[in-house]
Amino acid sequence: VLASQLVLFGSIRSSSPDQNTDDDDVGVGEFAPDGDELGIREAILSLVQFGKLGDCYGDLDSDDDDVDGNGNKNGEVEDEFNQILHNLALAVLANALEVLELHGKQTSGLMGSTIASASNASLNNGQMPCANTFLEESKEMTNRELLSSLLNVLGKAESKPHDACLSAQCLRSLFQASKEAK
Repeated sequence: VLASQLVLFGSIRSSSPDQNTDDDDVGVGEFAPDGDELGIREAILSLVQFGKLGDCYGDLDSDDDDVDGNGNKNGEVEDEFNQILHNLALAVLANALEVLELHGKQTSGLMGSTIASASNASLNNGQMPCANTFLEESKEMTNRELLSSLLNVLGKAESKPHDACLSAQCLRSLFQASKEAK
């Protein structure tokens, strides 16, 4: 549950208002990257939505004639590497969303006790406000709809069936957790 919170929300927070939430506690608080580094959440979203780590990694001016030691063009190697990372990021996101779906009541504590208690009716209907928060925050971070990106990957099922399967798992979990996602 803690790893899923970190992947989806960029932080691990106590789900109980009785517990101390000082950032000095081990395992509790924000995990903000330093400077220009990508955090875990940012890296996963970048790989899922853009197929690369951040904007700067794909926009490097590279000479198309550069060849590595195996006779492959560097761009081909980088593309293959990014495709593998994209698949792994989809797997991480699918697993984190599945945990959100299965353990939503614990994860909803991230939103604070007032919102969590106000949304008990939605939790009983299978809806979790933290799923909506995740979708909103991902759009703010990347300026792109996560659902559109996942549907786009699903549309390429013929050429990339494993990616499409992972995308379908992500969409299923999001649709189960959020009416807004439907």
